[in-house]
Amino acid sequence: MRYLALFVFFLLSPSLIFAEGINKLLDQANSGDPKAQYAVGARYAYGLGVKGDLLKASEWYRKSAEQGYDLAQYFLGTMYANGLGVKHDNREALKWFSKSAEQGLADAQYFLGKMYGDGLGVKQENHLAMKWYKEAANQGHLHAKNILARKYSGEWEAEERMILSVDWLYKVGSSFLSDGDKETALICVIAIYKIAPNHKLADKLFYEIKPLWQNELVLND
Repeated sequence: MRYLALFVFFLLSPSLIFAEGINKLLDQANSGDPKAQYAVGARYAYGLGVKGDLLKASEWYRKSAEQGYDLAQYFLGTMYANGLGVKHDNREALKWFSKSAEQGLADAQYFLGKMYGDGLGVKQENHLAMKWYKEAANQGHLHAKNILARKYSGEWEAEERMILSVDWLYKVGSSFLSDGDKETALICVIAIYKIAPNHKLADKLFYEIKPLWQNELVLND
């Protein structure tokens, strides 16, 4: 989880983190600016312009998170989930992932789904895992889409699979197919058949996949 968090950090906030010198950021952070507090926390977390210090990182993330900044809430959650700079505590991780997820951050929604699905810091609740995976997947989160496709192919109970609409599974399968991932698109076909046998959208997606398999066989001959 730590490496994914590092990737998201660089992806989502380079302008804020690198644009300001540490002294200016500290002035802004000490004046109560939640984005600056988050940026100072990130500097300490990854040793950017300062000596790395996970304890200080967690303290600044907390200041920002308590003011409702979604990225700080997410990264504070990752610190609790991994025991980085704070004592490992899945309940605290769940708390901060929840706050961030409710604001719409896809990575937080994905990890919140994972915690409910794996029973980390909370009673295992597959229907809540499904809910949050779907929220993340609707924003294009690749890991969430992949997990949903595989879960709905048979790992979860039929009643829980019914929560996802056939239309949504078709859209997810088409998305994987457009990315060239025939195998996962086929999993979506299987999932649709299990939810609604002989559904026309499953047939449609299957016949969109079929020529690609045939072309691959021709190329391999």
